[in-house]
Amino acid sequence: MKKFIILIISYLLVTPLKASDTCKAMIQANFTVSDVCLGEEAVFNNTSTSDTNVSTFIWHFGDGNISSQREARHLYNDAQTYIILLKVILNNGCTDSIVKVMTVNALPYCAFTVSHKWTQNPTEAIVTATPNANVLPNYEWTYLYNKTSNKQILDFIFPYDSIAKNFKAEKIVLKITNPLGCSAKDSINAIFARIPCSLNSISKNNVDLIFTNPSPSIISIFNNGKDCQFQLTDINGKLVKTGVLSAGSNLIELNSVGAYFLTTTNSKGQYFVNKIIVQ
Repeated sequence: MKKFIILIISYLLVTPLKASDTCKAMIQANFTVSDVCLGEEAVFNNTSTSDTNVSTFIWHFGDGNISSQREARHLYNDAQTYIILLKVILNNGCTDSIVKVMTVNALPYCAFTVSHKWTQNPTEAIVTATPNANVLPNYEWTYLYNKTSNKQILDFIFPYDSIAKNFKAEKIVLKITNPLGCSAKDSINAIFARIPCSLNSISKNNVDLIFTNPSPSIISIFNNGKDCQFQLTDINGKLVKTGVLSAGSNLIELNSVGAYFLTTTNSKGQYFVNKIIVQ
């Protein structure tokens, strides 16, 4: 209904621009365009006809931008309905114009949180990823080396990897598609570590964790030894976070892109450093 009203108003506005009867026999302006999602380029297919050479095409995209290309493309910055005007001018001065309406549809809101609970056997954790909005579109999760799920809330068991020397990293990705076919993505890096803060084992946790996309990171650490200190510093040595890794489950959040160093130190002063890169 909204599009219909806009189209009627647009027709009244463009009526004075219509060609005379003589020109009408020589030219007819027309084009096709489909609704798009925000961030997707709109493609305008010019289907105008004439029996002589066309001098000029003038597109008004409805957001203040214009083009003189025969086949036009345009990227909109806002999700809303736009009035599109195409004016065709022949070499002999005859003109014809047409107005159509198209909509740039908004993307769905996409964000989620990750919670964890280590099992009694601290070699695995139960991970729950929950969207931040109670909507009912299509959900597509990617996790655990490209496994997928279409559940609204994702639950899975995340084991640590002894080959990676007690550190294991995983990117959890959520793609939401609304009924209009528009999609948005969010991702969180989940880092799981088992750090035994005991006398002889702290130096075994040697691995670089590298992520290639700028998304938040959550470091879930299970300390199956005594309490130990940790320091998180950036690439320049600036202290980002510090605290105690108590026995059992611990959580450290990283919200910025960059390179970090996680240093754990036990009661005997023994320490080890792991590098984490989010770029």
